[in-house]
Amino acid sequence: MTMLDEVLSGKPYVEVAASHGVTRSAVELRIKTLAKRLSRDVGIKGMDASGAVFLLRLRAHKEAVREAMSRFDPHAEPSSGEEFSLTMEELCDAIKKLRARSSHPERDMAMVAVLLGTGIGPLEVARLEIQDYLNPDGSVREKSVLRADVAKNRTERPLFFTSAFVRGVIDAYLGTRVDPMRMGTAYRGLNEGDRLFLTGSGRAFQIEVIRQGRGRRYLCRQIHDDYRKIFHRIGLPGLTATGVRRMVIRRLSERGADLDQIGESLGLSVSERKKLRALLTKPSVAVDELMQTLI
Repeated sequence: MTMLDEVLSGKPYVEVAASHGVTRSAVELRIKTLAKRLSRDVGIKGMDASGAVFLLRLRAHKEAVREAMSRFDPHAEPSSGEEFSLTMEELCDAIKKLRARSSHPERDMAMVAVLLGTGIGPLEVARLEIQDYLNPDGSVREKSVLRADVAKNRTERPLFFTSAFVRGVIDAYLGTRVDPMRMGTAYRGLNEGDRLFLTGSGRAFQIEVIRQGRGRRYLCRQIHDDYRKIFHRIGLPGLTATGVRRMVIRRLSERGADLDQIGESLGLSVSERKKLRALLTKPSVAVDELMQTLI
């Protein structure tokens, strides 16, 4: 809250960071997360939730922001509808903190990166195999396929490992699993049918089958628990794998993908696509505010 007040007064992120002994990105991350909570939990007069992540808008409404801070209880539980408004760059910076905060940093970084870079869900992450990521010669399958056996809805769809960041952290993780005696063999010395991601103890994630009438549902509690722990370690305890998926959806929309493209690439059902339309509906913003942040 002190950082936000200083930024509202006109101090640049770098100066605030130096006075508090943290990095510039840490200041920006904390301020945006707090501003989002202020908007959702107590309300900021003249500003909607989407505007709370833009510095120019916060400064333009600084008195309203300070009034909201005076009514804000930092110890209260965040509202259930809270969403994180972070850029991919901020999340990538947060992921890098795992190098110092995790006992399995390579694995944890790769597990978060694959969510961000592909948009697949936790259950699908748990089911991925080495052959889904690597070609027999050890090269990466940049344009892969999410097999029906892996997909949550049991329908095959495209799977892209085209992000250099994602490939880099997954490769680093796989490097910790390679037996030196098998280096140079197919699939970098790994077994093609082994899971791409393993638990901290080096085992495959356990997937439960839950009977529902004549059908069945699949659940992997282990991977959800692991993701909760990972997000807590990087200072985002309220973030979930589902929240990351929503961020990926917004990111794809912002970059020009239409609803059908997003729905197909993420394997969304008809009902999920209807919810997606509402999620991507942009709130009305005053023209003067749009012009203020136009450049």
